[in-house]
Amino acid sequence: GIDRHVGRLLDGNLPADAVDDDDDGTSNALDNCPSVANADQVDSDSDTLGDACDDCDLDPANDVDSDGV
Repeated sequence: GIDRHVGRLLDGNLPADAVDDDDDGTSNALDNCPSVANADQVDSDSDTLGDACDDCDLDPANDVDSDGV
């Protein structure tokens, strides 16, 4: 069962859709960067990967200012 007052299962675990591994306030299920805290969830290049995890420098979609670099 679920203790609805604290949102935890009675065995002390969170339901799978409420787990927030990086403690940024966004559950893993909705987090665009679940392994690195990014409370703002910014995704400047709209590739669905949060800026905090987006390190693919050669991806043209990462050219936020459209200057070709």
